[in-house]
Amino acid sequence: MNKIAGKLSLFALAGLVMLALAAFGFNQTRVLASDVACPYSLPTRLTVGSTGHIADVYSTLRNVPGGRDLQRFYAPAQFAVIGGPACANGYTYWQIRYDGSGMTGWALESEAYSAIYGANRYWLAPGPVPTATPVPTLPTLPPPPPSATPAPADCSRSLAPGLTVGGTGRIAERFSTLRNAPGGAPIQVILAPRTFTVTGGPRCANGYVFFEIDYGGGLKGWALESEAYSPVYGANKRWLIP
Repeated sequence: MNKIAGKLSLFALAGLVMLALAAFGFNQTRVLASDVACPYSLPTRLTVGSTGHIADVYSTLRNVPGGRDLQRFYAPAQFAVIGGPACANGYTYWQIRYDGSGMTGWALESEAYSAIYGANRYWLAPGPVPTATPVPTLPTLPPPPPSATPAPADCSRSLAPGLTVGGTGRIAERFSTLRNAPGGAPIQVILAPRTFTVTGGPRCANGYVFFEIDYGGGLKGWALESEAYSPVYGANKRWLIP
């Protein structure tokens, strides 16, 4: 009987040990990051007892490392680190408590690479939210004074221009005087019915409209197009026409 009782005691003791191990394994919902590498996360920067803030757009609070979602918090929410680090599925998680609401849970610290969010992303960062550096305000300078608008050229002694650059024309009266510049020195008197190509203008000089014309053969210069009134030739006289 004593041998039987001894065997029963050994079986009972073995059973208790197995139950204890099973219970221990069941309760270990996380693995300490200090014991096992977390290859999918960046080097940790948080510590238990410190404070931190959401470093990116948001952070998801979970019931356990890698567990179900409890709530999503948005930057720049701040928190206290109360536990961790812990690894789950290759990622580093910290147990945090948010300021204000006091809500507690586990949050992913970082990702070395995400197919959605890219590489080297920290979701949580240590310390308070950084204060933005104020941008110096530059003094407002008065607008520059408006530039003087040049007075329109006076072509009142001619009729409205009828020639166009690139077009052709002919001498409409008996002759036309070719000059070296608008209103400049005469080069040659050209007799009708000579034709030409318009290469420049119109330009005003002494109240008259001049065009640059080319008769060909190297004969080129400026000629008066028209006169609104001439004491010699009368009114509304066009010397050149298209």
